[in-house]
Amino acid sequence: MDNSLSPSPTCGVLSMPCKPSQPTLDMQVLEGLLALPRGAASVQRILRTYLDTTPALLSALQEGFCQGDAMHVEQAAHSLKSSSGNVGALALAELARALEAMGRAQNLAQAAPLLAGIAREYAEVCQALARELSTLAAA
Repeated sequence: MDNSLSPSPTCGVLSMPCKPSQPTLDMQVLEGLLALPRGAASVQRILRTYLDTTPALLSALQEGFCQGDAMHVEQAAHSLKSSSGNVGALALAELARALEAMGRAQNLAQAAPLLAGIAREYAEVCQALARELSTLAAA
C-alpha cells in the first residue's frame, strides 16, 4: 500500500475538495475568545497551546495511517477537529471531521489526500494564528 501524501484535487470523501470552503480562521470565534476573563492574555495562551500541541496530533494521524490503524486515526482526528474548532480553524476542523469519519468507518483507503489537505491547511492556520498573536501582543 502506498501511503505517500501527494496532493490530490479531491479527497475522495463525498467528492469533498481538499481545500475546504471555509476561511482559514473564523474571526467570530476569536472575538468570542476575547470575551473570556483576561481577554487577550487568555487568547494568547490558548493559541500558543494549540500551536504547541497540534503537531503531536498531526504525527499521530500520520502514524495511525501508516500503520493502518483506523481507530488511532479516528481518535487523533477527533482531537484535531475539536481543538481546531475551538480556535476558529473551522476549515481544518472540517477536514479533520472527514478523516474522523473515515477512521470510524474503518476505511482509510482515501485518507492520504485528506492528510495532505490537513497538512496544507494547518500550515495556513499556523500563519494566520501567528499574525493574530502578533496583533494581540501589539495591543
